[in-house]
Amino acid sequence: MDKNQSILELKKVSKIYEMGGEKLYALNNVSLKINQGEFVAIVGSSGSGKSTLMNMMGVLDRPTSGEVFLKNQKVKDLDKDTLANFRGREVGFIFQQYNLISRLSAKENIALTLEFLDFESQTADIYIDKVLKLVGLSDKKNHTPGKLSGGQQQRVSIARSLVANPSIILADEPTGALDSKTGKDVLEILTKLNKEGKTIIMITHDLNLAKYAKRIVEIKDGKIIKDHINNVQTKIK
Repeated sequence: MDKNQSILELKKVSKIYEMGGEKLYALNNVSLKINQGEFVAIVGSSGSGKSTLMNMMGVLDRPTSGEVFLKNQKVKDLDKDTLANFRGREVGFIFQQYNLISRLSAKENIALTLEFLDFESQTADIYIDKVLKLVGLSDKKNHTPGKLSGGQQQRVSIARSLVANPSIILADEPTGALDSKTGKDVLEILTKLNKEGKTIIMITHDLNLAKYAKRIVEIKDGKIIKDHINNVQTKIK
């Protein structure tokens, strides 16, 4: 896919909730285009609409009005099952709280993604070993989350997001539960993935974290108020 080609696009997207007879705009006529290979930070304070925007970009929710396109596919044209499969193959999610199942090993947690997408077990094992090696956890694959540090659990979460080789990595406050040193390690992985061609979209309230991205989009009151190239991008040493 061409680096100048859109991989994700929102056109005049609004998300409206009815409360007490009043209309509340979580998103208000938002248009946003992200190209293949970009590293974009979506920045906003609590209540700004960034979580709703993340749900639209990850096609976890549908807009009240407007259109969402993922790899030029109009999302609203897909039925529920097709959409779930499409999302599973095209978008990898990294969450602040890891969302790992405590009774399953690191390998088993990652395997769930491939089971959902009906990968053959032999192929799945190859893919899982590859992503565990990428995040430096090959020797921890049989450990349950309770035997892993917070940073290691987030690395499992990153490996899980990568295992189906998605087009986009969507990271929601990926260092929010980590200390600064471990958080920097996670950002180093995301930066490396971006250099290798992955499209990274990071949701954060932290402007210092956003400086690791090449492009910063600021949202307030459900509207994009600033969208600019980051000329002082923080480099991973």
